[in-house]
Amino acid sequence: MKITAITPQKRNKLFYNIHIDHEYFCSLDDETIYYMKLEEGMEVDTELLMKASDESCYKKALNYALNMLAKSYKTKYELTKKLKEKEYKENTIKLVLERLTELGYLNDEQYIETFIRSKQDTSQGLNKKTLYNKLIQKGVDKELVLQNLENSEIDEYKNALLVAEKKLRSLKGSGREKKAKLYAFLLYKGFDYEICSKVLNNIDITE
Repeated sequence: MKITAITPQKRNKLFYNIHIDHEYFCSLDDETIYYMKLEEGMEVDTELLMKASDESCYKKALNYALNMLAKSYKTKYELTKKLKEKEYKENTIKLVLERLTELGYLNDEQYIETFIRSKQDTSQGLNKKTLYNKLIQKGVDKELVLQNLENSEIDEYKNALLVAEKKLRSLKGSGREKKAKLYAFLLYKGFDYEICSKVLNNIDITE
């Protein structure tokens, strides 16, 4: 088998497409090509070349994952989805996730803790149900989410009252109508019945 072409990839100049007998065979990074002293016209062991390609693909996937994490912290599920969209092999993705976990760059439990902590002191008026749903969409363990929410310092009553007072300014109608609209709004926002009732009993609703 003979290498008939080594061409740089358009989107990543550090990687090259290797053609064997005028057909695409695999891609390799520039370091691997230099180390193996590959050049056009030389005879090659295709099995050895494929192993080198797998290692090169792993490097490429790892670099891509690190760039993703540099932009924003992600869960294992989110990062796996990104790597699959790039059409990396299952085994390559598995190795990348294992390496990132070893390095401490991928930790779902830490992600959950950080996510909840970043939300509990905001003026967004979020509640535990909403936070739970947001985190589950990120593919993390449900039990870990529940445990962290239970131990959080989120004051749902305070948040619900904040949301209610803000919404009340835009409501029209009688006191009874405002109360009904406000109750429905708080339920829609994810607050439970007990919190909703407590807020309505303590908020000043004027005609």
